[in-house]
Amino acid sequence: MNSTGRRDQKATASAPKTRKRAVVELEDATELSRAEEWQRAQAWGTWEKIKAGDVEEVTIAQLREDARSVMAGPPPRSVRRP
Repeated sequence: MNSTGRRDQKATASAPKTRKRAVVELEDATELSRAEEWQRAQAWGTWEKIKAGDVEEVTIAQLREDARSVMAGPPPRSVRRP
């Protein structure tokens, strides 16, 4: 077999991996886009509450307790695919 034939075989063999990688990248990009949209909506909602004066005061002790609670909880789930 000549070198062109071997290259064609390698390219053919790697095509499914390349397609799978492209699909995973597209899925990741879609997931990131959704997360960014959610985050933006949360930020705007919070901003609207602040402008309306509809927010509670939080003490530093409450913030520290919440941080301890989060740190002691289960680790976040990974959204990456193998």
